[in-house]
Amino acid sequence: MILSAKNITLNYSPRSLLRNISLEFSQGSFMGLLGKNGSGKTTLLKALAGIHKPQEGTICLDDQSLYQISPIHRARMVAMVTTIWPTNMLMIGRDILLLGRYPYLSGPNYSAQDDEIVSELANKLNIQELLIKPFFAMSDGQKQKIMIGRALAQKTKFLFLDEPFTYLDIKQKDWLFEFLRDYSQLQKVGILFSTHDRFIVDQLDNVFALDGSGCGAVLTGESIQNYLDNF
Repeated sequence: MILSAKNITLNYSPRSLLRNISLEFSQGSFMGLLGKNGSGKTTLLKALAGIHKPQEGTICLDDQSLYQISPIHRARMVAMVTTIWPTNMLMIGRDILLLGRYPYLSGPNYSAQDDEIVSELANKLNIQELLIKPFFAMSDGQKQKIMIGRALAQKTKFLFLDEPFTYLDIKQKDWLFEFLRDYSQLQKVGILFSTHDRFIVDQLDNVFALDGSGCGAVLTGESIQNYLDNF
């Protein structure tokens, strides 16, 4: 499956923030999204995740418009983790992870399979101790991993992450990067994430870079380094 954006324009009143952006992203792709603060990284991720509809252009899953797919079915195809969380949420970690299974509910209660998926993800992300911990009592790094786990529980074809390494220490950043890269390849999930972390970018084969004037392009190899040198 391919997610494609063709000549999309995204406005952030009263001006056009991104214009004529085109990008093809397939299952199993693992790519960083670069750009200065205010260049439109979060806006682009939200559009690709079906949260913001572009004013011009199209975003499609294969040949079907992303915005013509029902919200429930779309939630089985694309997921996003933002940098904004509720600050006083009383739910414990397990309940938040189970929210990722909501698009698959066939009745009022979660199934044994849903519980199994959540437990498996908790083991993979090393967050077993957070399953019974209230969200408001977690550190920012713990909250980040819980929210990533919730998105992974959706079992989507594409995952969009806004600054997923921000609240993590160096060791955890490295671990999460390797986990996400392996997950993308093994599960055939397309992952696009924004970052300002030079250490992370140096490990990527390609990135989608915004130039600050509303345009963007895929960069590889030496072009990435030239972009960073002039960042």
